[in-house]
Amino acid sequence: MSKAVTITYVLNPPEGTDTPALFRTKEMTFGVESNTDRTYAGYYDGLRTAVEDARTAIGDDLTAWRDAIGAAEGSKETKKILADEDDEEGDEEQ
Repeated sequence: MSKAVTITYVLNPPEGTDTPALFRTKEMTFGVESNTDRTYAGYYDGLRTAVEDARTAIGDDLTAWRDAIGAAEGSKETKKILADEDDEEGDEEQ
């Protein structure tokens, strides 16, 4: 049985994203602590806790990334929508 849950990720944010406090590659390890009775139930309780801790940690990291690049991505989407609307107006005039 595994003694730890390990999560590794590599992110590729858009070029020009200023994120000095965030790491594009990260590995996190969460130990699986089972209770002293050494049963499968104890192991799975510890495993469940480790997975919940991992999910919370990666969620916090990805939220920080979303906040860091959100404004840049939002402005790109607005430009695309405006360009699409301009194309539609041109079609109506013809």
